[in-house]
Amino acid sequence: MQVDVAADRAAVFELLSDLRGYDDWLGESAAFRTVEVDGDAPVGAGTRYRDVFQQRLAEGEVTRFEPPARLAFREALGGGDATITTAYRLDELPGGTRVQRDYRFRARGRARYDLWRLRGEIRAENRRILSRLRDHLGAAL
Repeated sequence: MQVDVAADRAAVFELLSDLRGYDDWLGESAAFRTVEVDGDAPVGAGTRYRDVFQQRLAEGEVTRFEPPARLAFREALGGGDATITTAYRLDELPGGTRVQRDYRFRARGRARYDLWRLRGEIRAENRRILSRLRDHLGAAL
């Protein structure tokens, strides 16, 4: 999934990597409530956090932190029976940035039975995140 926004790569990277600031621009949804970051250190590779969803909790970690172009996260749900890997690639455009958001969902054990429902939820949340990002930063011309 991708969206073009009217901000340079550094500004987009800063917004996406500021996990503590997600409440300011992302807001709650039917699935998502907030992000809780462990400690007060700046966010970087290895930072641990929790995505608090309406009906579940995901334990996450920043797995790639390469300003201003690449950022990635891995989250475990259900005690690790399901994992979500999200990767951002930020490409410069005239007057903005193309934000490519790729995600992979893997499940094992009991979580495989909920795979169809969770994938739809995750797909909808991915679309919402990109839409909110575009709304916050402006659409590229």
